[in-house]
Amino acid sequence: MKLLEIINKEFSEGRSRKEMGAGVEHKVFPSTTDPNIVYKLGSKKSIDSWFEEFKQDPSIFPKVYKRGTTKYKLKEKQNILTKNGYSTFPAGSIIPMDYVEMEKLDTKQVEKEWDELDNAFESIMEIDDWGFLDFLIIYMTNSPQAKANGYDSDKTISKLDTQIKEHFPGLYPVFLRYLKLTDKIKAVTKGVPDLHRYNFGYDKKGNLKCLDF
Repeated sequence: MKLLEIINKEFSEGRSRKEMGAGVEHKVFPSTTDPNIVYKLGSKKSIDSWFEEFKQDPSIFPKVYKRGTTKYKLKEKQNILTKNGYSTFPAGSIIPMDYVEMEKLDTKQVEKEWDELDNAFESIMEIDDWGFLDFLIIYMTNSPQAKANGYDSDKTISKLDTQIKEHFPGLYPVFLRYLKLTDKIKAVTKGVPDLHRYNFGYDKKGNLKCLDF
């Protein structure tokens, strides 16, 4: 049986693959034959929004091996992005979906590193729950346009960079690794990317990559 036939059969029958993750516009499932592969399912429009960026730069994003079409039986009511905007489909509906066969990344190391970065920033800022994501939002939105509107975060970013380097020297290279990747993502995406701890992972060679933006 061909790969596409297997995928179509399994998803349209609503078989209980273990869902690895999900966003507003996609679901991720493991391959049943290769532990290094995952399938990311979504509407054609949602897949179109990131597929070319992933395909063009596997140094930033997971490697993509194949794109195809399949069907997915909804286990619960869901809003799905269509060419006419979002539409609500009831549980049991069999929906046409695009899928992308792609490289599986390790997210466990990211979880550990992100927790360490959160603790470091909370300690520096002395504000409960002020973490790395708060810094990353400031960093990503610090643009010439923001400065023209009176929001210049250069001093804040520089101050926090210095404090991480001084007080958490062992964590500083990790901190820089995420910032360098964030810069690369900003360079190939429109607007401010939507990044958080669940959007990163490491490949088999130890390279940090972005799972979603």
